[in-house]
Amino acid sequence: MRFLAQDIEMMESEQRTYLANPQRRYVEINPAIIAIERLIIRQYEQFMQQSSQPPNNRHPDSQALNSDSEALLTADRKALQVYEPQR
Repeated sequence: MRFLAQDIEMMESEQRTYLANPQRRYVEINPAIIAIERLIIRQYEQFMQQSSQPPNNRHPDSQALNSDSEALLTADRKALQVYEPQR
């Protein structure tokens, strides 16, 4: 529970800092966070691309799209494993 409390404290601190100066640009140095951000952006772009197509023109092979997503997830999971704490 100590780590959860630390995470909550960290997120609250980051939110206060952001709210104090929302125009400031921040640089993320944690590779795990960078990998998650990239994954979210790719999934969003893929969703937007799929939803912009009319229903009858959508990708005929949704499994191909799913396999692309799985490949991206696998690559990001591998990147994140480097930063997972050892148990």
